[in-house]
Amino acid sequence: MKRSFLLAGCVAASLSLFACGDDSSSSPNNVDRDTIESSGSEDPDSSAGKSGDKSSSSAEKPESSSSEDSGNRAATLDDFEKNMVIKGLFKTEINLSVGAKNGVFTLWLPGETVDSAWVVAHSDFKKGVLEINSDNATYATTDEGGTIKSMLKLVNDGAKLSFIVNEDEKLLCVYNGDTLKVETAKVKVKTNVIANGDSLEGKRVSCKRGDTTDVYSFYKGAYVLRNVVKAGADSTLGTSWSTGYYDIQRNKLLLLTKYSPRSVKALVTTELGEDYSMTSLGGNKTECEAEGFKAGKVDASKLATEWDAVVGDVDWSMELKSDGTFKILANEGRKDIRNGDWALFGDVLVLRNRECLDADCITSIMGTVSDFDAKKGFSYVHTKSFPNDDKEHQELPFAWTAPIYE
Repeated sequence: MKRSFLLAGCVAASLSLFACGDDSSSSPNNVDRDTIESSGSEDPDSSAGKSGDKSSSSAEKPESSSSEDSGNRAATLDDFEKNMVIKGLFKTEINLSVGAKNGVFTLWLPGETVDSAWVVAHSDFKKGVLEINSDNATYATTDEGGTIKSMLKLVNDGAKLSFIVNEDEKLLCVYNGDTLKVETAKVKVKTNVIANGDSLEGKRVSCKRGDTTDVYSFYKGAYVLRNVVKAGADSTLGTSWSTGYYDIQRNKLLLLTKYSPRSVKALVTTELGEDYSMTSLGGNKTECEAEGFKAGKVDASKLATEWDAVVGDVDWSMELKSDGTFKILANEGRKDIRNGDWALFGDVLVLRNRECLDADCITSIMGTVSDFDAKKGFSYVHTKSFPNDDKEHQELPFAWTAPIYE
């Protein structure tokens, strides 16, 4: 491979599909044909307001301020087909896919035989605005050129594409002051390939490669990947994980990593066969097996409140805020304070500590919320807390209770 990897589990996962990197990752145009690489690591200093999975106050109404006077309105996902084409974007035709309409948007630059670049973003599409930036999007390329560089700038420099529906019920895209037509595109479904992302919900796909087993658990529009490396038949050498958003678009399974133990962002692009085998763009095939599982679901609006815990002589408090940020205190006077972002995928809770700035720091933890009772509390079975090598930080509690007020 062309990269060094941070975790043993990630190394195993990357053999055919996954790309990991840190802030020093090299040019994304330097692509291994069996590994589609991302634009780089997440910015630990970026605010939750910039995140594509949270509402952004900067996503104002479509740029054409006179649109309401002329009968135009902001587009919604109901106005989109699964596959479209934006006429004239970057002076060419750029394909746009929304797939199962779970928040994953992809801009595709066609090539002579295969797509030569694609930008994948997760967005709430507030007021018809697709906001793209380095926190909510990444990209992959199989070629290079002027148009590709323009697409990659969308991620590196940030951009907004505003979609409106005019008085004739025609879908339009407003970008850099230009109003562009958006038309339906036809994409032929390949035989023996799964083409609908929603069909994966509630599926657990296991792919064994040597001593490593990659286990993908699919929720609605989100996934959790656990990479288990075996030292032998009865012992586990290590486990790594990542989680984020997924969809199947233009016959390709796209997994956009949002959280992982370290500041790593990656984009997986593969084909998923009807037998659940995974085939990389380079043609390497990994045999996998699938089984159904009952995806637990926790009400995020009820989880977004204050929780307490006691471990030994240490008192904890955790506030999960509705804006997607959190604050954790352990014996307030001990200065054990953590701030960051949280996300809930079914019953899987992920916490990312934005104060963990060291390159070797474990930034995020992931675990399962069980026995949830909004009036009593819940159990949180999770990975090691962050940062695991900081003696001033205590291990995060496994049991949390609802605080009692007079």
